[in-house]
Amino acid sequence: MVNLLNKAFIIFGIGLVILNLYIYNYMFFCRWKFNQDVETTNIIMLGDPQMEGDFRIRREGLKGKYNIFFNDNYFKHIVSNIEYYLNPSIVVVLGDLFSSQYINDEEFAKRTDRYRAIFSPLKDHTKLINVTGNHDVGYANEVTEARINRFESSFGKINDKFFVGGHLIGVVNSINLDSSFDEKLQSDAWTHLKELKHDAESTQSPLIIVTHIPLYKDIASIDRTLPIYRQYPWLCREEYQVKHTPNNHVKEQTMLTKETTDYILNEIKPLFIFNGHDHDGCIYQFPSNPSGFNTTEYTIRSMMGGYGGYSALFEFKKINNNNNNNNDKKEIFEYQFQLCPFLDTKYINITFGVNAGWAILFLLFNIIYSLYNRYLIKKQQALKKKK
Repeated sequence: MVNLLNKAFIIFGIGLVILNLYIYNYMFFCRWKFNQDVETTNIIMLGDPQMEGDFRIRREGLKGKYNIFFNDNYFKHIVSNIEYYLNPSIVVVLGDLFSSQYINDEEFAKRTDRYRAIFSPLKDHTKLINVTGNHDVGYANEVTEARINRFESSFGKINDKFFVGGHLIGVVNSINLDSSFDEKLQSDAWTHLKELKHDAESTQSPLIIVTHIPLYKDIASIDRTLPIYRQYPWLCREEYQVKHTPNNHVKEQTMLTKETTDYILNEIKPLFIFNGHDHDGCIYQFPSNPSGFNTTEYTIRSMMGGYGGYSALFEFKKINNNNNNNNDKKEIFEYQFQLCPFLDTKYINITFGVNAGWAILFLLFNIIYSLYNRYLIKKQQALKKKK
């Protein structure tokens, strides 16, 4: 009986070792699809970390401190796995870096330091792009120049662009695209969009937009029988909603307005759009615009522990253009996209608890078993002396 219990402890312990190996090396099972060479560009997309801080500590005390410590290490573990197993060219965080736009400068600086520590495993050659979200600077009715300056001084421009792998990547401040209190910020966002259109057309480069707020779509019309929605039934569940102030400035919104969306799809014509905001995520291909152009939008599920710590792997590769028409110099690319989940934090906490419980029980069992054996040996020795 004792030997059976000991074997059961050992077998259960081996199972825990395997589970822990998965937790610490989970990204081993998420790999790039293309061969890694100079023609391939690899991008990791991360959604809405929403790092918390002093508000939660004041609300929950010691429990809040533990949660913040745990979440920071949870995020850093994801980044470490990304760097070790995937070594991406670019990492994009799609807005809502922090949980509140109302924090003061001191708290903002503290969270910025924590954020940098989380992403410190990334090597120097990996470009980190930080998109601004409503929880970083506020919605369109409350964004101020001071908040924008604070964000840009720590995380880079809210409207930016760069070329990589034959593509134009446009970082867009979608917070101010719809009716905004600050007219200059709204004008800057629209001017930037038009510049992206010009640059993409003049260089014949496919345009990829990374931003925060998703485009308008009719959620009710989505065909749920498609394989992607069968595989991920939680995709594309958040309905369109916009709230305005009495002055008609956007107070809250789940998506950009239909008018803004139509302009982006029909005039700017991005090949892909990546965004966050909707924590569950969405994958949606818009119907062809009047010129026959298709845009695919990926709303990336949040990397927060309550949503499973998701990362998205996006890669593209230039392929040979065998068209015999020498006048056709347009480059051709292949694309791959995949979602890579980690584990919900509650399961990791359970695993930690089971690890500790197993270790304590295994130790107690062996101590009691050892003491019991000593007792039997002494008893046998005493019986021998009597004989």
